[in-house]
Amino acid sequence: MKVLDLFCGSGGISEGFKLAGFKIVGGVDFDADSIKTFSHNFPSAVAICGNLLEFSEKKIKEDFGDLAVDVIVGGPPCQGFSNANRWQGESKDPRNKLFYEYLRFVKVLQPKVVVIENVRGILTKDKGYAKTRILQLIENLGYVVSCEVLNASDYGVPQNRYRAFFVAIRSDSVQSAFDFSSLKKKEKVTVKDAIGELYKFEKNRDEIRITTEPESAYRKYLRSRKGIVKNHEVNYPAELTQKRISHVPQGGNWVDIPSSLFSNQRTNSTSLRLFCWS
Repeated sequence: MKVLDLFCGSGGISEGFKLAGFKIVGGVDFDADSIKTFSHNFPSAVAICGNLLEFSEKKIKEDFGDLAVDVIVGGPPCQGFSNANRWQGESKDPRNKLFYEYLRFVKVLQPKVVVIENVRGILTKDKGYAKTRILQLIENLGYVVSCEVLNASDYGVPQNRYRAFFVAIRSDSVQSAFDFSSLKKKEKVTVKDAIGELYKFEKNRDEIRITTEPESAYRKYLRSRKGIVKNHEVNYPAELTQKRISHVPQGGNWVDIPSSLFSNQRTNSTSLRLFCWS
């Protein structure tokens, strides 16, 4: 199936679809450097640097109409959906404009599947109004929509990253709705599992070559063919900061740090920084 990635960046979502067997045929992003990287990663795809607001229906058809796009993916901003905007023209809210433009691509190209990702708070924002409105708008285009919050760490990524996903399947397709329960979870991978072997390279280097055998499947996955790691920079927190961090258990925060490790009374700003770190 052929994928068009809107707000594509350097192609992170596209790479996931590629690994799953999809063909990446196009990408759009406002940032020129991102598009250069996307083009490098997907040389056969149509990569366009531009603002979705500047695409007319004619231009959408000219650029992507002949590609027979099956899937449109992306993360359009939709934080402007609220009861307050309900009667004031929510489509004019600058936070929603790109979301409506995203849907215009869907309307014009009629893909079989649409995937939207956003912050998980969008599902509960304004007592669920934002979620309800987003579902309604996509369903009005003829799609059956499912949504769920997923954590990247459940699927083999060394990061606790929660995101809301909307998966919409065109109502005339064989499969009527996407089943999130069908996704297969993987074993947890820690940051040490991923990059622990870099600790021994203490000095900052433009390039290092790892010649030892990888100690985990994930490290093997991350390795380049020649074992080369570029731009390796080592920066450790100050010794006092490390001592403070050592007192914070898994799931803890700044309140676990002894007062003796602070030269004066802890301020809200200090507490906030430590809390964010933990």
